[in-house]
Amino acid sequence: AWGTIPGTLSNQTDLQTALNDKVAKAGDTMSGNLNMGTNNLIGGTAVTDILKLQGTTGNGTAASAAIQLLTGNNGATTALTVLNNGNVGIGTTSPGAKLQVDTGAAGTIGQIIKGAASQTADLLQIQDSSANKLMVVTSGGNVGIGVATPGSLLSVYSESSTDYNADLRIESKNSSAIMKNSISFWGNWSGAGLTGSLNRARIVSDNLGNAYNTAVLKLQTHDAPSNPSWTDTLVLRNNRVVINGTDPTAQLQVNANSASLVGQIIKGASAQTADLIQVQNSSALNMFS
Repeated sequence: AWGTIPGTLSNQTDLQTALNDKVAKAGDTMSGNLNMGTNNLIGGTAVTDILKLQGTTGNGTAASAAIQLLTGNNGATTALTVLNNGNVGIGTTSPGAKLQVDTGAAGTIGQIIKGAASQTADLLQIQDSSANKLMVVTSGGNVGIGVATPGSLLSVYSESSTDYNADLRIESKNSSAIMKNSISFWGNWSGAGLTGSLNRARIVSDNLGNAYNTAVLKLQTHDAPSNPSWTDTLVLRNNRVVINGTDPTAQLQVNANSASLVGQIIKGASAQTADLIQVQNSSALNMFS
């Protein structure tokens, strides 16, 4: 359709002028705006036809805008911008990534991913160049990092983890960006653990050289974060507990690590009335108190 031809056609010259103002064939150049009203811009009818919108006939610059979608009153709002390098911006005219979304208002949501009824496919996938899933959000809301099919609300997997390469680390820092508090969760072939701030204390589930029938729970400490030599401060093994040792030989064993240290102190409360210590037999009869 030619649309509306402005002006009055009183002679052949007026008609020719009006026709010359129209873009009639490939290669023609149009000046001014193309006002289509409520009409559609439609491509070809074949399934292989492609409707292309080209921003420029020149090279342009990578950071310059090639295509913009204007909305609002007389096109006052730039809703979408495509740069010559292919970056797409929504709410910004200078996108710094393949897709950048600027809300422009504190009460505006940046992005919503909404699943269909009975959604089965993942809602979100982040992949590497080989299409391996680095992070997923499943249809049920489970999050997997290094896990393609997370079976819990948060699943984190690391292929080769050590004490200093935590699978999961939670940190808080002060305004000077110095680490203040942290918790690291890690695992390797011999066990798993939780390490506290500054890498000075940790709780370890240790398989003792992959011997699963001798698994223990340890509280370990040390004073040299840069070159740690962990000390077993407390060990729980086979329902036995040892303080300052690795292999308890009694239900509760306390090892003093210095000749000047007291092995155990039992201190009564003010106005103590109960026994300070009792030794009982299997029938709970006091043998010594």
